[in-house]
Amino acid sequence: MKKKLLIAILCCGAMATNAENPRYTGTSMSIEDALDAVGVNGRFENRKSIAENNGIKKYKGTDKQNLYMLDLLKEGNLIIDDSCYYTEEELAEKQREAANETSAEARAAAAAQEPEVKEAQQEEPRLTLQSENPALKLPRYAGNPNETVGKALKSTGALSMAIGVPCFVAGVACLMYANMKANPTDGYTTSRSKADADGSLEYISVDEWNNKMQKFTRSTHNAEVAGYILTPMGGALTVIGVPLYVKGKKMMQLDVNYTGNGAGISVEF
Repeated sequence: MKKKLLIAILCCGAMATNAENPRYTGTSMSIEDALDAVGVNGRFENRKSIAENNGIKKYKGTDKQNLYMLDLLKEGNLIIDDSCYYTEEELAEKQREAANETSAEARAAAAAQEPEVKEAQQEEPRLTLQSENPALKLPRYAGNPNETVGKALKSTGALSMAIGVPCFVAGVACLMYANMKANPTDGYTTSRSKADADGSLEYISVDEWNNKMQKFTRSTHNAEVAGYILTPMGGALTVIGVPLYVKGKKMMQLDVNYTGNGAGISVEF
């Protein structure tokens, strides 16, 4: 009778112990996460103590030992000392850390959702024109205005020289033609008596003489007019184009001065 009573008492004690043990119902395969979920600090010292209380000798944290403890915890049969549970201070600290992590993740998520334009706006352009007068809208230069103006001057100078030099050369050639063309009536005469007296002259009729002179006069006059137009025009374009091209290559600085009523641009070389 005493043996039966003793067995009954031991069974009741075992049942009471199982009922007090925590039970893990999650899906994690980590013993540390499972212990943390039931309020137990899963550091190695605590796990070693828990392992010894549950008959696990020489606990080293192997997978086999951890899985065995995890199975006991899921069954509600893992014996855990009260000293292994988190204290109230530790629980409060964990809550603060969790709140900080949540806040940091929220900020990171919000920053990731912001448009990429924000980064582009943070990069200030090399030159920005602004005005105190909202009615005055001045342009914004994203590139280097000094380089832009320099390229424009260089291109303008090159174009001016490309037109001016050929015009100048053509004008000089026309003037030379008009002044150096030989007279086609040299060596001819309309007088028979003189032709008979001087054998070096060839007799031609008056009509033929006039025809030669008209062609000569017309061609030289046209060449002279073209020369007087092309020569100064080509020279002027060349004179303008050379400094523009040189200054465009040696562009040094572009200063933009602006006020509430307007803006002024000065170029320095």
